[in-house]
Amino acid sequence: MKSWFGKNKSAVKGGTKGSFYRRSLFIILLITSIPGLITGFSIHWFAVGQIEQDLKALHQKQIEQRVKTLDDQLTYLELSLAHWAFDPRFNSGLKESDFAFRFKDTRDLIKSLLVMRGSHPLIDDVMLYLNQPSATLFDPEYTPVSDLETERRFNSLLSRPHNIFWNSQPSDVSLVHKIPGGAKEHFGVLTVSLKQDKLLDLLQALTPYNEGTTLLLNAEHETILSAGRDDETGTFSQALLEDVSSIGAMSGGFVKQWQGHTYSVSYGTFKRLNHEWMYVSASPMSVITSPIIIASKIIVLISALVLLAALILSWLASRKIYSPVERFVHLLTGGQAGELQNHGMDEFKLFEKQWHHLNRESKSLQMQLEEELPRIKEGFLMQLIQGHLYAYSERDLRERMKGYGWIVTGRQFTLMSVQLTGFSGLGDRFSSDDEGLVSFAAANIMEELATEHLEQFNVLNFQNLSVGLFLILPQDLPVKAVTDKLSGALTGAINSILKLKVKITISRPTMYVKSIPDLFLSVTQAAGYRLFRDENQIIYMEELLPQDPEHQRPYPFALDREILQAIRMGEQETVEQLIDRFLEEISREQGKEYFVQQSVLQLFGSIHYIVLQSGLQPEQLFGGQNRFEQLLHIRELPELSRWFKEEVIRPYMRQMEERSNLQLKRVVEQTIQYLQTHYMKDISLDSCADMAGTNPYTLSKAFKQIAGLNFIDYLTRIRIDRAKELLRTTNMKINDVSGQVGYQHSYFNRIFKKYEGVTPSQYRDKWLAG
Repeated sequence: MKSWFGKNKSAVKGGTKGSFYRRSLFIILLITSIPGLITGFSIHWFAVGQIEQDLKALHQKQIEQRVKTLDDQLTYLELSLAHWAFDPRFNSGLKESDFAFRFKDTRDLIKSLLVMRGSHPLIDDVMLYLNQPSATLFDPEYTPVSDLETERRFNSLLSRPHNIFWNSQPSDVSLVHKIPGGAKEHFGVLTVSLKQDKLLDLLQALTPYNEGTTLLLNAEHETILSAGRDDETGTFSQALLEDVSSIGAMSGGFVKQWQGHTYSVSYGTFKRLNHEWMYVSASPMSVITSPIIIASKIIVLISALVLLAALILSWLASRKIYSPVERFVHLLTGGQAGELQNHGMDEFKLFEKQWHHLNRESKSLQMQLEEELPRIKEGFLMQLIQGHLYAYSERDLRERMKGYGWIVTGRQFTLMSVQLTGFSGLGDRFSSDDEGLVSFAAANIMEELATEHLEQFNVLNFQNLSVGLFLILPQDLPVKAVTDKLSGALTGAINSILKLKVKITISRPTMYVKSIPDLFLSVTQAAGYRLFRDENQIIYMEELLPQDPEHQRPYPFALDREILQAIRMGEQETVEQLIDRFLEEISREQGKEYFVQQSVLQLFGSIHYIVLQSGLQPEQLFGGQNRFEQLLHIRELPELSRWFKEEVIRPYMRQMEERSNLQLKRVVEQTIQYLQTHYMKDISLDSCADMAGTNPYTLSKAFKQIAGLNFIDYLTRIRIDRAKELLRTTNMKINDVSGQVGYQHSYFNRIFKKYEGVTPSQYRDKWLAG
C-alpha cells in the first residue's frame, strides 16, 4: 500500500498520470471562463442597449425642459411687443405727425425705439414703419422711404391677416405687430429683429453634447436656424427631417444610426402665436456608450484569452492549474493577492467585494446628481427674490416650487437677512479680499443651525458679508418663536467662531409666493433702521411700524419701481406725476413724520443709485451739496414735491439730454469747420450730411438748434463776409470776387444786395469814399 502511494505520487509529479486531472482542469477552466464570456456579451448586447434607452429618455426630457426655456424667452418678447404696440406713443396721432418739423416728437420716438432695442438681450433691432401720411421708417433714426422695394416689403407685412405675427425666414427671425394696437385700421408696423447669434446660442442649448445637431423649423417646415455639427453637404440634417416627416407624429423621439454613430433624436412643436414651430434635436449617444462597448469587447477578449491560456496551460503542467484564476485575482487586487489568505477571503468573496464597490460608486454618482438639485433651487430663489419672475402667476410659481421638492401647501414664507459687521476691525485675521470666504463660512454656519431648527429652508450666499435665509414654515406655527431661537443660536455661533457681530433682519410672513420679492426688497432696505454701532442687532420688520389700523400699509414699493422705470425712460413729466402720487400715498396711509422721512429718504436713495448707474457723478450733478441732509430738514409736502422736481429730477434730465445732444454738437462743429474752409466750392446740405455720417433732416435741425441759423443762411453769411473783405482789400473785379466765394455773377449781385442792402459795386464805392 505504501509502495503504491509512493509510486502514484511520483507519477503525478512526473506528469504521466495527469490526463484525468488535466481533463477535469480543462472542464473547470472552461466552466469558469464561460461566465466571463457571457458577461462581456451581456454588457455589449444588453447593458449598452439599456443605456441607450435611458439616454434617449433623458435626452427627450432635457430637450423638453430647454425648449420650454426657449419658448418662455420668445413668449416674453411677444408680450413685450404687444405691450409696446398699445403704448400711447404709437396711437393714431402718428399718422398726422410731421416728423420733419416736429423735431422733439421725432427725437422722443427714436429714444423709445432705442430703449426697446436694449430691453432684451435677444433683440437686435427695433424698426417702426408708417405708411401715413407718407412712407416713413424709423431704424431707429427717422428716414423717409424712397425705395419702392422697402415700401413694398413693409406694406406686405401690413397686409397680413393677423395683428401680431412672426416673420420667420431662413436665417432671419423677426416679430411684427401692427399699430395702433387693437385698432381696426392700421397704418404702420413695429418690427423686432432677433440677434441670430443669441438665438443660435439658445438653440445650441438644446444639444447636450458638442457633436449634436439641432434644427428650428417655421410653420412651412423651412429651416430657420441650425446649430451643432453637420457634414459639409447637410445630408444629416436632411435625413433627420425625412425621418421625422415619415413618422408623421407631432412630437416624439427615436434612435438613428448615421455613419457609425448612434444618435438620440427628439422632436416636437411649440406654438408661436398663430403658427407652430418645430424643433429637431439629435445628440450622439455613442459619446457615452462607446467606452462601454470597448470595455465589453475587452472583457470578451480577455475571457477568450484566459480560456485559451487555460487550455494551453492545462496540457503543459498541472502545477499551473491555478494560474488563470491567480492572474484574475492579481488584476483585482493590484498584485496584493497574499492579502486574501491574511483576511480569510476566497476569490468569490473578492468578487463580491468588488461588486459592492461598484454598487457604492453607482450610488455615489446618483447622489452627485441629487446634489445638483440644491443649486437649481438656489438659482430659482435668486430669480424670485430679485423680481425676475414677476410675469409668472401665483399658481405657476407654486407648481415650480413643488417640482423642485418644496412643500408649499398650507405654508407661510419668511426671509431672514444676516449682515456681518466689524469686518474692518479684524485686519489681523482677514484681508479685504476675504469677504467672500467669510460669507461662505457664515453661510455654512447658518445652514448647520437651520438644519437643527427647520424642516424647509434655503441659504442664499450674497458674497458681500451678507447671507439670506428663506424659510417655509407651517401656517399655524408662530414665526417669531422660531426666528428668535434661530437668531440667538446664529448670533452666538458667529460671535464665537468668526469674531464678528451680526445684524439680523426678519421680514413679515406672507402666504403668497408673489409677495416674496417685496419681502426681500423691504429686508434689504431695512439697513436704515440699524443703529450705527458695532453690536448684535435683530430687526423685525413687523415691529418697525405701529400695528394699529392707521399704520398697516407698507412702503409703496410699486410706486417706487414705477418712478425709477420712468427715470430710466427719460419721461420727466411722468416722473413728476408719480412723485406727487408717492408723496400723497405716504402722507395719507402713513402720516407720521417718521414714516414720511424714511420713505422720502428711501426714494431719494433709489434715485441716487440710478444716477450712479447712468455714469453721472452726484457731486457734480448736485453741486457738492449734501442732499440727504437737506431732505431731512423739509417738513411740508409741497416743499418736498418742489425739492424732488427742481433739485433732483430736472437737473438729472438736463444732464442726460445734454449727453444725447453732445454727438449732434460735434457733428455741427465739424460741419461749420468744413464750411469755413471750403465755402468757395459747390457745397450742399446733402453732401455735408454724407460727410458727417447722418441724414440731411437731422443735420439741418441740429444746425439750426446749435448754430442759431439754418444751414443755407450760415453758408451765405460766410460767403458774403468773405466777399466784403475782398471788395475792401483788393482791386478784383466783381466777377472774380463772385467766383472766389462760390457764386455766379448774376446771383451774387442779388444775394449781396439782399443781405447788405446795396450792390457789390455800391459797397466798394461807399467803402472807398468813407
